[in-house]
Amino acid sequence: MNLITDKGAHLITVSPEIERSVEKSIQQSNATFEIISDKNYEIMNLYGVTFKIEEPTLKKYKLFGIDLEEANGNNENILPVPATYIINQNGTVDYIHFDKNYKNRLSVAEIVKQFQSILSNLLYLLYQIQQRCNHISNNNSQLQSQKQRKN
Repeated sequence: MNLITDKGAHLITVSPEIERSVEKSIQQSNATFEIISDKNYEIMNLYGVTFKIEEPTLKKYKLFGIDLEEANGNNENILPVPATYIINQNGTVDYIHFDKNYKNRLSVAEIVKQFQSILSNLLYLLYQIQQRCNHISNNNSQLQSQKQRKN
């Protein structure tokens, strides 16, 4: 977690759970990041990650003590596909990892790698802008010198 937050990033998790269940999840997992309750699936639908749990899978969940109806406060049996979005400060999505196979998740190391790649690209872009500004400044200085010599 620190590998992400030390880079100046914020980690937010979106869950269909009701507030009471989110609070319980935070306590049980000692989560140090924000978990947002999206009980009406507005955020999850916006990002296209909602899916309905099939009845056989729902029965397996119940065998493991997972009660989606209680956790989500409804009987719709909706969960999000695990997905990772890196969103910059302007609200632009810079990176997406989305796999319908819930077992294929990004490791923290891969998230950090993607984040660093984005930062490297931004730094290179800033370097190019600085070089261009220096070039323009030098051209302006030369033009000023030429004008002064003519006068």
